[in-house]
Amino acid sequence: MNTNTTLKITLGTILIVGIIAVAIVSIGFSMNNKDKPVVEKVNTNELLVENQKLKSENDSLSAELQSQAQRTDFKEKKYKEILFEYELGIDRIKNYHPKAYEDFHRILAYREDYSREAEYENKKD
Repeated sequence: MNTNTTLKITLGTILIVGIIAVAIVSIGFSMNNKDKPVVEKVNTNELLVENQKLKSENDSLSAELQSQAQRTDFKEKKYKEILFEYELGIDRIKNYHPKAYEDFHRILAYREDYSREAEYENKKD
């Protein structure tokens, strides 16, 4: 074989290897692009407006929750005052009007006669 033919075969082999190498590299880059997340451009003004809307809604819900808690506290306080007055009235009747106190517990127990057991059952509830 002469040197001219050997040179042509060597150059041809290098050319084929180079084309294969370029093909492999381009396939590798195309695969890497598939793995990368797509980044969208976001309008910051829209985000700020949406953030303001969420903050205002959060504030209104917080105010509503606080108002509801205050109403519940008021109702609970009123309920405790009524129970206190009721218990105070029952104690007054017990101490100053024992007959009315016995009648009260007899009526609550649906019995003909007053008994300590009926009083105990009524106080237990």
